[in-house]
Formats: sequence, structure tokens, C-alpha cells
Amino acid sequence: MNRIVTFLQVDAAGEINDPRQQKLADLVEAYYGLFRPELFRDRLRVLVDGSGTDENDNFLLHRGRIAKALDFTSIPKTATFARTLLAAFPR
Repeated sequence: MNRIVTFLQVDAAGEINDPRQQKLADLVEAYYGLFRPELFRDRLRVLVDGSGTDENDNFLLHRGRIAKALDFTSIPKTATFARTLLAAFPR
């Protein structure tokens, strides 16, 4: 959880403006409310498994106009971060 909190970018008013980072913050909040690591892992996995319909629930989709136009094959930063967390998650 600490790695996620460190990853999040908060503005001067204490708000998270990036929808993907807000999604991660919501996952952390839900985790602390339920204390169910397996549920957290499953919810995080869904964000990077390609099943989402838009950029906010499918972290593998690029959001930028240029990236979309050029059909970038790289994995977006937030998806890479989420995959790193999943790889480190105890099985």
C-alpha cells in the first residue's frame, strides 16, 4: 500500500486529478476498509488484464492523442506499476 501511496500525485489542494491514480487510491481505501488482500489483488489484476472498456478501467490503453494516433505498443506507466505490484504480491 505504501508503494501506491508514494506513486500517487496529489495537487496543492490534496486532490488526485488523474483518473487512473484515483482508481488506485480507491483500491487502497477499499483495502483498508476490508483488509482482504486477495480482493485487492483481484481488483488490481482486472485493471491490467485488458478486459476494461476505456482508459480508466483498462490501464493498458494509452490515453494521449499522439499515443493513440501512432498506436504505441509500449505499456503505459500506471499499467507497468500495477503489474510490478502484482508480481510482488504473495501468492
